[in-house]
Amino acid sequence: MFVHSLGDNPIVRAKPIAEALMAMGHEVQILGLLINADDVYRPYRGMFNYVTMRSSDSIWDVYRMARKLSRLADGDIVYACKPLVSSFFPALVYTDYGREKPIILDVEDDDVMYQRPSSMNDWFPMLFRGWRKAFNYKFNIPLDRYVSRCSGVTVSSEKLRRHYGGKIMLTGPAQVKKTCDIGSCEQVLLKRRFGLPSDKYVLLFAGTARLHKGFDIIAQGALDPRFSDHFHLALAGDPEQALFKDMKRQLGADCSLLGLFDSDNVFEVIGASDIVPVIQKHCVYTESQIPAKLLEAFACGRPVIGSRIGDLPHLILDGPHRPRGWILEKRSAADFVELLLAIIRSDGRLLASRGLAGISFYKDNCSTMAIQRVLQSFKILSGSTIS
Repeated sequence: MFVHSLGDNPIVRAKPIAEALMAMGHEVQILGLLINADDVYRPYRGMFNYVTMRSSDSIWDVYRMARKLSRLADGDIVYACKPLVSSFFPALVYTDYGREKPIILDVEDDDVMYQRPSSMNDWFPMLFRGWRKAFNYKFNIPLDRYVSRCSGVTVSSEKLRRHYGGKIMLTGPAQVKKTCDIGSCEQVLLKRRFGLPSDKYVLLFAGTARLHKGFDIIAQGALDPRFSDHFHLALAGDPEQALFKDMKRQLGADCSLLGLFDSDNVFEVIGASDIVPVIQKHCVYTESQIPAKLLEAFACGRPVIGSRIGDLPHLILDGPHRPRGWILEKRSAADFVELLLAIIRSDGRLLASRGLAGISFYKDNCSTMAIQRVLQSFKILSGSTIS
């Protein structure tokens, strides 16, 4: 598996794919560049015997190091995670562009097409703006022609499937230890363990605080005087983030900075929460995204508040196990708080029932077994064509 930028979070999607492949009996080697980084993404260090090389984000550096990385690969089948020069390009080099060994391409985000110039007037500045940056549109779009050389394609969303083809594969966490119900004694103990109040509903934001992830709406909503009467904001991630520190400064005791957790312990943090907001900002990039924390929340039995964008309404509301949360129809802090208040004023069992629906959805669609079903649909991974 060639994974883009191992110093950052693309390994989050690659990990459950790797674990599903190993459960199918394959041996897995993970290779990737550490782009402007010194080590593998902290929550995932030590989980695999990674093969890494350091690189800057200059196109010349990435091309050179990607070629070197391709010479360290040793496998019968290649899985390229993201259609980028850091991952798809070394996969193409190693396999002689799909002629010597089969390639499967995984597309998690709209990393390339969202940058496409919308008019001729946009082409000229695009050619010269950030012209040395390896992940600029002009350096990655040429790889698009080689998607047809792949033996299979997996994608995370319907929009990505419309461009790349292939099969949708949702990648939830590979294994979740025993979950606890909302309002249970076990959850109260978890809240105490993390210093969270047991007499309020805990909202969890985990990861890097970026505006397109909805942190602006959550932050503004948390400053509403009605919020602190019933809710507590828990922030899991680097506590030195400026937005985290500012939120703590403004909310005081109504906000907890939980710090960093590895990929196993974070599920206990989710278990200590009651609601997980996933309020994506509406833009071309987020239309293709399936946030990992949404599927992690489902796996832990926690309902989600999501925005009406891309596949999120389908994942939260549709299917046999539904609903698994709520859709925030208008992306505003005032509407967010009104929705929160409406939720807790309704049936007291609503949070728990929608959380349980999330667990059922996870087992059927995002678990290791569900990922295996998608992978086994490719003949090259079923074992029948491997010499």
